[in-house]
Amino acid sequence: MYYEWTNLLPACHDCNTFARGKGNQFTAENKKETLVPFQDGKLIKQACIVNKIPLKNEKPYLLHPEYDEPKKHLKFKINDDKQGIDIIELDNDKRGKETIRICNLNREPLRWNRQDYVIKPIVEGLRDTLSDCKDLQLKHEQVIKILIKKFILIERDVLNINLQFTMLYSFIMDIYENFARIILPYYEDDNEKKGIIAEAFKIYKTI
Repeated sequence: MYYEWTNLLPACHDCNTFARGKGNQFTAENKKETLVPFQDGKLIKQACIVNKIPLKNEKPYLLHPEYDEPKKHLKFKINDDKQGIDIIELDNDKRGKETIRICNLNREPLRWNRQDYVIKPIVEGLRDTLSDCKDLQLKHEQVIKILIKKFILIERDVLNINLQFTMLYSFIMDIYENFARIILPYYEDDNEKKGIIAEAFKIYKTI
């Protein structure tokens, strides 16, 4: 159906092309509506709305970012070969898995961009903050407070619609387990920094 605004969504060039992404792929659990709905020679616009019957009955596997909550279907992890950040489905979720496959969401440039634009600034920013605190010979409690302020600033990026990869920001800052899985491995060479960052984040999430 091409006749209703809810069926039109912006997508980057690579996600939307045959060579690297979606093209015209559209898998669904049920039979797809392929006939344009007319009655007495007039288009039935109500039948073209994506979250209304009959289109709703198709139960498409491809996630619709305006009507579906991607966080219920997708999560992130460090690539097994340490080649950036992967996006994966939650608990073998069919819709998450199909969306990743159809849009090719783990192509190499995306994996590296997630790391370069989100993870590295967070990791390096926290590392620089701790170095500054060490130079100033601040007490442990003072360092914790400064790190908490850093976390507040990072979480603001979740709401910044001008930034890329806001879902990754949201995932990282949502719960400690996510933060520990994505951010803390980058401090494996410095257990002291890793420990105080983990402690500060746990406190931050209780505030």
